[in-house]
Amino acid sequence: MLSLMAVSLSKAGVALVSVASAAIVANVYGPAGLGIFALLRVAPTVFTVLTDPGFSHAIPYLSANRKVAQPTLIGSGIYVYIVVTAAQLGLWTLFSPLIQHHLLMSLPLSAVYMAGVLAPMQSITILIVNLLRAKYRFNLANGVFLIAEIALLVAASVAAIWEKSNLAVLVTILMLSTGFSLLLGSVFIFSTGTRVLFRLDRAVIVEGIKFACLSA
Repeated sequence: MLSLMAVSLSKAGVALVSVASAAIVANVYGPAGLGIFALLRVAPTVFTVLTDPGFSHAIPYLSANRKVAQPTLIGSGIYVYIVVTAAQLGLWTLFSPLIQHHLLMSLPLSAVYMAGVLAPMQSITILIVNLLRAKYRFNLANGVFLIAEIALLVAASVAAIWEKSNLAVLVTILMLSTGFSLLLGSVFIFSTGTRVLFRLDRAVIVEGIKFACLSA
């Protein structure tokens, strides 16, 4: 019961902190800045959905139903997301001029290129969260998202003081907050006693991707 309450509270916390960050951005950068901020959060997420094969979403299934060992899941996931990261960065770089022209006109092209890092960071964050869920550490899994939002709120507050006229800083604060949550998420994984072994299992990767495609 207490565990369910903690999960619910963490989800509510994510929503509240997210609203607070948006309010700061709107107050400092105005409606135009808030629009850019929203697009910077949505566009990489949509891009992630379109380019991520979904292997991380199959991890709880592979762990609970197929009894795949955690080191094998992590090792296979590392190989999958090295390839995914390379593909995401390459595609985002290719389409950055179009993304700037149609969505992020107020940002310099260099900032749009930088925003491409957000897609693989989101993919790896989801990988970490699903690894934690596979170990039934739901509070830690939800904590990764909450930490990201708290870090974003802090970064937005600092940026509001020091970089009031620079919309490109919105890319930086999103990268910093996501990176901080990735770091702590990795700490959470190690705190559960999980070992990281670079153990590639092609059969596990194929089954995980097939499961993700069929359940999508």
